[in-house]
Parts: sequence; C-alpha cells; structure tokens
Amino acid sequence: MTDLIAKVAKRTGKQFIVDPRVRAIVSSTGIDLEKVDYGRLLAILTIHQFAAYESNGVVKVLPDASARQLPIPVTTGVPTKALEDEYVTVMFQAKNMCAAQAVPVLRPLMPQAAHLAAFPQANTLLISDHAA
Repeated sequence: MTDLIAKVAKRTGKQFIVDPRVRAIVSSTGIDLEKVDYGRLLAILTIHQFAAYESNGVVKVLPDASARQLPIPVTTGVPTKALEDEYVTVMFQAKNMCAAQAVPVLRPLMPQAAHLAAFPQANTLLISDHAA
C-alpha cells in the first residue's frame, strides 16, 4: 500500500502522511497500478477500510474508523467538487420529520465507520462519511 501511495504522490505532487497502521496488499485486475490517479487511490483506500483527508496541502491516510475525528469542515451540502471516496461532514436541516427519530432508521443503512447524529434543537442531522 505504501508503495502505491508513493507512486501517486510522485505523479500528483501531493504530500502524504501515512499512519503506520495503513498496511495492505493491493491486488488489481484490469488496473495498471502505475497509472493510478488520486481518485482511484481513494477508492482503493476505501476498499481496504482506510481514509484520506487533505488539509493544508498534505493528505493524511489512516484507518477509516478514525476518519470521523478528522478536522473536516462542516458544510450544509455535499461539495460538488468532492470525489466519491472523499470524506465529508455535512449538516442537513430535516424537513417534514424529526431528525432525532430519523437516526435509528438511517444508521443501519450507513457504513460502520460513518457517523450520524441528530441535533434536536435545530432539527438537524450531522453526517460524516464518504461523499458518495
């Protein structure tokens, strides 16, 4: 995994800080690992239960269970420029339902590493997960 990240770093010019727990054997069928771009790297990391977050020109790669604790800016909608496998934190204003009552219904539909919480005073849902 670290070899693949190093190749993408060289090709894209991005700087990476990789958590020591990020270890995996990447097997690919039909994908030339020499031509993997940043978007495909994010997809490969997601498959192996890792996440990447870019901040101040540095991409931090860590297990996805820790991703919800990253300082990801909170937005009110999924950013249009966000890649499918990029982590985002979004606040949704609930309409026609109680946000707190929606949490137990929506939570089973989300990945284990994702975060979902309600802010009852504002009837708002806070979701931290991949943009897709």
